[in-house]
Amino acid sequence: MTVATLALARRAMASGGWHWLPGMADADGDRCERVADGVPLFRMPRHHGLVADADAVPGLGDPLTVQALLLLVREAWGMPRAFLWWDGGIWLVSVAQGQWPDRHLGRGVSEAEALVAALERAP
Repeated sequence: MTVATLALARRAMASGGWHWLPGMADADGDRCERVADGVPLFRMPRHHGLVADADAVPGLGDPLTVQALLLLVREAWGMPRAFLWWDGGIWLVSVAQGQWPDRHLGRGVSEAEALVAALERAP
């Protein structure tokens, strides 16, 4: 994980709408199986049972984790129709009342960055 990606993951975790969801991956690629008291529990091949890791950082290169971020954005904004789209050089998280996106919740050079920006801006 690059320094920039690690910083982005820490920004996501610092936002008010952040919480671990089952299925998210950490920076090592281990998948969160469930969450207990806000702490992600991972099933790691080298251990027996579940391992709690309160210091885990989300792996933003994992597609399922990025999709989970979209769910967190929808929850935080109370907008179940928020969506992510590419607009000629930038990713946008938007909602549409009519035919075209008319409200942008976040933007970034990657899907993860746009979603983190939207999560940070959530009310």
